[in-house]
Amino acid sequence: MSYKNLRDQPIELLLERVIGLGTAGGKTEVQAVLAVIARCAIEVSSTLDNAATKLDATADEIRGFNESTTELTNQIIRLNKRLLLATVVIAVASALAAIAAFLSLFKR
Repeated sequence: MSYKNLRDQPIELLLERVIGLGTAGGKTEVQAVLAVIARCAIEVSSTLDNAATKLDATADEIRGFNESTTELTNQIIRLNKRLLLATVVIAVASALAAIAAFLSLFKR
C-alpha cells in the first residue's frame, strides 16, 4: 500500500488499515498510523482554509453593509434637515398669517 498521495485516499480506508492492527511496532504499522494522522491534518487544514475564505467573504459583506448603512444614514440626515427647514418656513408663514389676521381685526 502506498502512502505517497494521501489527499486522494479516503480517511475511511486509512482508518480501516489502522483498526486492523494489533500493535504499531513495525514500519508498516507505524506508516499506517502516521498516514491517518497526516490525512486528518490535511482535512483540518482544508477545512480551516475554507473557513478562512468564508470569513473573508463575510467581512467583505459586513464592510459593504456598513458603507450602505452610512450612506442611508446620511440621506436620512439630509432629509431631516429639509424637513426642519420646511417646518420652520411653514411655522413662520403661519405666524405671519396669524399676525395679519389679528391686525386686521383692529383696522375695522
